[in-house]
Amino acid sequence: MTLFGRRGPSPGGSAPTPLAGYCEADRSAIIATADKGLERHNATLKRIVQAADLDEDSTWTADLRTGQFSWTGKKGVVTSPVQVLGTRAKADGSFLWGWDHPSVPPELSRAARSVQRFGELHHSAQLTTRKLPCTPDQARMFGNLALGLDQGDFTYIGETDSASVYLVLTVIEIHPGQADNAQRTEPTAPA
Repeated sequence: MTLFGRRGPSPGGSAPTPLAGYCEADRSAIIATADKGLERHNATLKRIVQAADLDEDSTWTADLRTGQFSWTGKKGVVTSPVQVLGTRAKADGSFLWGWDHPSVPPELSRAARSVQRFGELHHSAQLTTRKLPCTPDQARMFGNLALGLDQGDFTYIGETDSASVYLVLTVIEIHPGQADNAQRTEPTAPA
């Protein structure tokens, strides 16, 4: 139903944000899981950027009707099933989790639900509150957690006019040489 898209890559990643207000065991588990996810993200990023020659002119789309993501570079197209972790509104900086997002079909919120369950286990209000104030670094850490929980190989932050869309990509395929045939227009962002 909803099609997100925009010109230009904005891969997720970054180091996890320090966590306050957790017992040491919960804090350590969250950081270790996010670190594992960040390693997975960085390894995948290197592979796909080189193979498809992705840069700031590359285009991306995420079609929630089909559950598919594509990222078109100069030498190829990267495709993957997509999961929506959540969105971060540009107007107020609030993060809305994919597990309770009105635009996200339930079958595309598996990664978000996995992070929610992890948050319940580790007593994290950030990971279990439907909508919360959130910095971009915190939202990237949420993506790293999803990867650390084996919910994907790569996080992608898609920018629309009104929000940053945090996506988790799995089973990434690279299709070399298809970029010449790909349409290079900017997709329409959601209203």
